[in-house]
Amino acid sequence: MKVNRKNAIAACVMYVGLVGFAHLCDAQYIENVNLTNGTPSGWTSTIRNNGSISGGRMTVAPTDGSVTLSKTLNFSNTIQSVQISCRCWMAPTTWGDDAWLTIQTSNNGSAALLMATDQTLYPGDYDVRLYGTSNTLFNLFPPKDTEAFRCTLLTQPGQVSFQILRDSDSSVYAAGQTNSSSFRPDLTTNISFEISSSTDSGTWMDNLVVQIQFQQPSMLLKKAVKPSFSNLQLGTNYQLQVSSDMKTWTNQGSPFAPTNTVMDYPQYWDVANWGGLYFRLQVSP
Repeated sequence: MKVNRKNAIAACVMYVGLVGFAHLCDAQYIENVNLTNGTPSGWTSTIRNNGSISGGRMTVAPTDGSVTLSKTLNFSNTIQSVQISCRCWMAPTTWGDDAWLTIQTSNNGSAALLMATDQTLYPGDYDVRLYGTSNTLFNLFPPKDTEAFRCTLLTQPGQVSFQILRDSDSSVYAAGQTNSSSFRPDLTTNISFEISSSTDSGTWMDNLVVQIQFQQPSMLLKKAVKPSFSNLQLGTNYQLQVSSDMKTWTNQGSPFAPTNTVMDYPQYWDVANWGGLYFRLQVSP
């Protein structure tokens, strides 16, 4: 019996393969700043009068001394957030004790957290201040306490926040956040840090940690299928159709005229939901 080639059935076979999808995943840079033996590696220090870096601490003894550490880091990936934290000791003073945590970006963004005491000469001047770029974004007048605090300054695109915990019981001493459209670590190429402590009556800082969250490209492989056809009739137009229930069929792409009796369809389909997608090939007028 002679078969009419115009009515011959074309076969459709599914090839299973792996397709790579690039996406962005989180990564971290974390540095526990080593203050054991003087200026830590990669940092620059400025020490005045009775300041020192040793034994795991930045220490400033009376009178009128200071210690400052600074460092710049360069990254090629998109930065999501930048955080710097420390523990510091604040005591009653005649002229003033202060501790600074400062983050700067290469696109002129700046955020700084100041913890300051001045309880004798200026009794009202005891505050926590959060600075963003050139403006005071937050100003808090907390109780006058003499103890160690754990301080954190966090910057994200368009936002600057801080938290100060009592080291003795981890209770919140002060916290706040503010929007700052000029601070965009995600648009910068490098981040600079400055940690500073100065005193009239003696203070110290330790447990310095720098943490940067950023994105970097990653590649995943996912299962996929690609239809492959055989027994195609030259000179005949075909339409590929797709369905999720074998009841309603939807045209996939435009009709095509094969140039060979065997061909692969130039598209993959994700098959994470295996068995949830059906294909058929129809002759198109």
